[in-house]
Amino acid sequence: MADLAFQARETKFGPLAERPLGILNDDERRAVAFLEAERRIRGHESQCNEIVKLTNVDRWVAAAQRLEVLLSRLGRFPRQNRRLPRPAISDEERTSANWVRYQRTWWGTLCSYQKDWLESIPGFFLDPIGEQADAQVGNYTRVANRVGRAPKRTSDERDEVRAAQWQAKQKILYREGKLPKHRVDELSKLPYWRWTE
Repeated sequence: MADLAFQARETKFGPLAERPLGILNDDERRAVAFLEAERRIRGHESQCNEIVKLTNVDRWVAAAQRLEVLLSRLGRFPRQNRRLPRPAISDEERTSANWVRYQRTWWGTLCSYQKDWLESIPGFFLDPIGEQADAQVGNYTRVANRVGRAPKRTSDERDEVRAAQWQAKQKILYREGKLPKHRVDELSKLPYWRWTE
């Protein structure tokens, strides 16, 4: 999977590397630097930590490749769960999870090559919590429209129970003042939604 993604990046950004740097804009020059670093480092992941003079670009490429290797080994995206005891998650997995979180934080500063690479990694979401919340909103709406009322936790249908549990959690977050205003506004518009019982 990682090789196919690299080939796609090579096809997309390779022609830029053939052009004179002087005619490229800033994003294109940065994309070429990342492409050239990936070309240099690809296939030498184990030696990346041993190379003394790594540039920031080289370090980024090496970290992205370590993430891809970890994904293929674990079969899932790395996690960072502070509730689990320290040895439950390896240092390698924790480091990769931190690196991914950092990339999300600084998304606006990444060049198109970096964004393209991250978006090609299975399981990478720019806003995983927001996307998960959007999925929950969609599920709640489908269930509420199907049953013609607010979902109930006592239902025999698993989808309805899940939607009702999610709704209850949102109401708790709302009462505690932990729900962002944009989410409150969005939820207030859902069918059969009331903030009080």
